[in-house]
Amino acid sequence: MRVIGGELKRRPILYPTKKGLRPTRGMVREAIFDILGERIKNAKVCDLFCGAGSLGIEALSRGASSVTFVEKDPKTFSFLKRNTSPFKDRVKLRRMDVDRFLKRAEEKFDIIFLDPPYNKGLILKTLKRLKEKGFLADNTLIVVEHSTTEPVPILKAIKKERERIYGDTVITLLSKG
Repeated sequence: MRVIGGELKRRPILYPTKKGLRPTRGMVREAIFDILGERIKNAKVCDLFCGAGSLGIEALSRGASSVTFVEKDPKTFSFLKRNTSPFKDRVKLRRMDVDRFLKRAEEKFDIIFLDPPYNKGLILKTLKRLKEKGFLADNTLIVVEHSTTEPVPILKAIKKERERIYGDTVITLLSKG
């Protein structure tokens, strides 16, 4: 897997070969960043359930000002550290559970990538926590990567901006409603 655009185009993204890890395919990343366009420039980004960091690294390569990566698995986290080393001054790495991070975090983000393990009910739980903790500013965009078998629940005060299907993967963009 490689960075597909920006200053580090073609740079490898390393990830462990581990059951259950599902790095975002290049075609899907390209579609996400085509949709985001110039909005990624100078954005403050949070990559939840980030795995080896492909979405956040792509954002940095395309001009995001900073990315906070959240991943709890120690082995995957070690790959994330290596992958983000060229951006040390623009990244924050958090090895912890996403819910724990959201309970403690105080900062606001322009774009939040949400790519939890498929079909585990984590989308609803995370969206509720984002709403409850006030992460949804007027300009915040949430990009959810999920399975076609697990639709994104829409909560009060959250609206669906756009949805695109790529095989068994769906990208849903949400904002404050």
